[in-house]
Amino acid sequence: MDLATILAAAGGLLVGVLVALGLGATWWGARLKTAAQRIATLEESRQSAKDESGHLRRQVEQLQHEVNELRMQAMRNRPRAEAATEARGEAEDLLLRAAPPAADPFPATMIQPRKPPTEAADPFPATMIQGRRPQPDAETTFPATDIQPRKP
Repeated sequence: MDLATILAAAGGLLVGVLVALGLGATWWGARLKTAAQRIATLEESRQSAKDESGHLRRQVEQLQHEVNELRMQAMRNRPRAEAATEARGEAEDLLLRAAPPAADPFPATMIQPRKPPTEAADPFPATMIQGRRPQPDAETTFPATDIQPRKP
């Protein structure tokens, strides 16, 4: 082998390596670009979720504060409400005591007595039923069943 052949082989090898590096960089670059886009999208959605959760936490805190204020008002108003219900109960009791007994809404003249049931003709006389087996009683037990395994 002479020097020209060795230089041609080394040059070809160098060109092959450069072409392979270029193709690899292009392929990996495209994959890295899509991965970077996904990361950016995920980061935006994470930030959006973080902002939304912060907003919701502030709203929950505000609602808890309002509930506590309403509880405090209810505790302050409870003695007044209890006194009002006691007075109202006493007034209703006095009103009910003073009322005359209510008249009967259905006087005895308006109530009709029930009629005794009439015997209707049997649509299936005994002469039409032939060969009927008696029904088993509920106390009768069924015979035990032997379950045999399948034969291959």
